[in-house]
Amino acid sequence: MTTPRYVTVGIDIGTLNTKVTLGPTHDHELVRNAHGGHVTPTAVTFAGKSRARLLGEDATEVARADGNTVGMLERLLVDSLDGEIVDGDINKDDLAEFLRFDWRKGEGTVYIPSMDEEFTSTALLAMFLGRIKRNVLSTVERLDGGRNDSDMSTSADLQFVFAVPPSYPESTRNALVDAAYAASISNSTVIDSTSCIATVYERKFGDSVVENDKRNILVVDMGHARTSVAILQLINNAELAGDEMDVDEEKSNEEEKKIIEPIDRDNSTDKSGSISKVKILSSVSCPTLGAGNIDIVLYHHFRATLPSLAKAEFKSNSRSGQKLLEGCRKLKHLLSM
Repeated sequence: MTTPRYVTVGIDIGTLNTKVTLGPTHDHELVRNAHGGHVTPTAVTFAGKSRARLLGEDATEVARADGNTVGMLERLLVDSLDGEIVDGDINKDDLAEFLRFDWRKGEGTVYIPSMDEEFTSTALLAMFLGRIKRNVLSTVERLDGGRNDSDMSTSADLQFVFAVPPSYPESTRNALVDAAYAASISNSTVIDSTSCIATVYERKFGDSVVENDKRNILVVDMGHARTSVAILQLINNAELAGDEMDVDEEKSNEEEKKIIEPIDRDNSTDKSGSISKVKILSSVSCPTLGAGNIDIVLYHHFRATLPSLAKAEFKSNSRSGQKLLEGCRKLKHLLSM
């Protein structure tokens, strides 16, 4: 009889790409997609009614995509919940002019011409998460020596943990869990990304603080379309002994600790015995500021300075506009090196 193993799977769904990592039982290995990449494009392509959907790394590249390729799945999920103070509105940010697919915000659906159907943002995300799950199972199998169990759940209990900005409303978190369940991911949890950062920082640098000392840390996480900023405090346990921690904060930390800590109880590698604790003093997230804004500034600069790009028929959501935006993205990476 095979002894059950508990594998934590951390998922960060980004605007352009999604990154997935395994927990301590597999040395925090990054999950590779079917093409061998460490990130998976957050996109779905519908090739037609009689053809299979193309998910993640198989989806059409943004620069060559048309209205049958849907990207930014995470932002669609956030933007589709009417009646909530959501984390961002696609129709109000700078990314809106570059959308090639038909996003019907009032209905919370995307119209796909090749299928002549509408799909909800939850359904689209569920399709994508199905590919993510397959990539996870393939990586676990590879790391475990190529074992090919008929039912992986008999030997590995996968716990999927989604990291989201603290400003996510409860309705969006529930919709994310619903999408995971539709993708046959029954064991999933949504936690704040700030809590993840605090836990990792504590484990890596907890021993660097001397007794009765404290250190404040500013953490900036800039994605393609969102930026989160947090202020952490690394404090020695001896100092903590004299402080009264907020009861709600302590309870929240305990709940997140159960999720983030290694849950392979027989083979836990967390034996550092850190004498320090990280507290989250403050955090904020801006849903309309990210590295993609730099691409858009470069895009408009070239449109304004190059006569061949100033033509009226040259539109941002055309294939030519997408190619120019992709070129600006590559230029930004080149200038950042």
